[in-house]
Amino acid sequence: MADYYQSKIANNGSFLGRTLIQAKGSIGGSRNVFVHMNDGDANQVRQVPTGCIIKNPFKGFAKAYCFDLVEYNLDGTGYILKTFEVRDAVTSGTSIKIVRNGYRHVPFVGDILMIAPSTLTGTGTAVTVTAVTAGTDATGDYWQITVSSAITPAAGDILVEAAEAGSGKQALVKNPNAFFPCDADFIFDPNAGADEFEKAKYFFTPCYLYNGPIAWIDKMSPLPPAVKALNKSLVNGWFHL
Repeated sequence: MADYYQSKIANNGSFLGRTLIQAKGSIGGSRNVFVHMNDGDANQVRQVPTGCIIKNPFKGFAKAYCFDLVEYNLDGTGYILKTFEVRDAVTSGTSIKIVRNGYRHVPFVGDILMIAPSTLTGTGTAVTVTAVTAGTDATGDYWQITVSSAITPAAGDILVEAAEAGSGKQALVKNPNAFFPCDADFIFDPNAGADEFEKAKYFFTPCYLYNGPIAWIDKMSPLPPAVKALNKSLVNGWFHL
């Protein structure tokens, strides 16, 4: 759908009236991500003083979910912590199945992914996604991604974005410090350079944690071990950054 609209915009021109552009998507449902302690919970959420431009928007129609973590920087940039849970162990080859449902991030061709390092500043091998297909089998729904070179994640491992492909690379998000207070739809083709002025830039003011709130871990996007290690909650199953 987005490619269709983009092809029309690229033709340029004008229309002295109004136009209506429609698209549709599917919503996987709804769930309460926050742990509700009392009526004062909402007062514990604060927006940062100045917003940011999201430097790694999804490359197509996709969602960021409530309490997805963001690395917010004072230079006006922000990066979404995108995570993908490996469904089946990979022992060889370049094909990986990741969990697909209404609450998981969508992979796109061109994404650069790596097995989440054991520490936030750790390194590993980052590969480029060259193909993405949706599938279903007896185990459930999945995204099957093909990557540029072989990596061997175990079942349950988390893949995250890397800044560039190659060996000895770091994850793109190394300092998750803010979050989305609600779901956010990415519905336009993103701007990837100065010469793509007709594509979208996403500006957003994330929230930070002010004495809370707390989220249910199993209702958040999958968290890499290094991010789980930041958890300040002493209650098993809750996440507090």
